[in-house]
Order: sequence, then C-alpha cells, then structure tokens
Amino acid sequence: MTAVTGEDASYRHTPIGYFCPDTPMASDAGLDVFKGPRDFDKVKRDLKAAGYAGDDVRSLTFNRLRLASIITQRKSRVRRQLSLRIDNQVIGTFRV
Repeated sequence: MTAVTGEDASYRHTPIGYFCPDTPMASDAGLDVFKGPRDFDKVKRDLKAAGYAGDDVRSLTFNRLRLASIITQRKSRVRRQLSLRIDNQVIGTFRV
C-alpha cells in the first residue's frame, strides 16, 4: 500500500477485504492475519503442503498503467521471499 499511496496513512484503509470498506458487504472477518508480522516460513510450509512444486507463478500487468506496474513489482518481491519462481508478463493495452 505504501508503494502506491506513499507514507501518509490517511490515503489508505488497512486491512481491506474483497469489498470496499464501510459498504454493506464489507467485513473484517478473516483479516486479522494481515495485522501482525508476516511469517514467510509458515507460508512456505503451507505452500509445500498444498502441493507447490516449484512451478512458475505467472503475473500479468499492463505496461501503460503505472499503478499496476508498482503493485506487480511489490508482489514479485514478496513472492521471491517465498522462494516462488516468478514469470512476470508485461502486456500492452488493447482497443475494442
């Protein structure tokens, strides 16, 4: 979030679920996991238990959306911390 919004916390709401905060469908259920420090060793163990065998993890981003590029770069750093093989694919926008 900081990579996108900067250091000023008033520009973001965390943690956030699938639905926008303060809307009828929004809920804090299950978001406690995002409030503490990250345990990358536990995530690695969980991935292995789930059957991850070192396959490429593809990440798509649009080359014309700066915000999407920043988010993809951050996600890639986290995935590398988890020892995931990253295959970033940058794609152009299209016209209909």
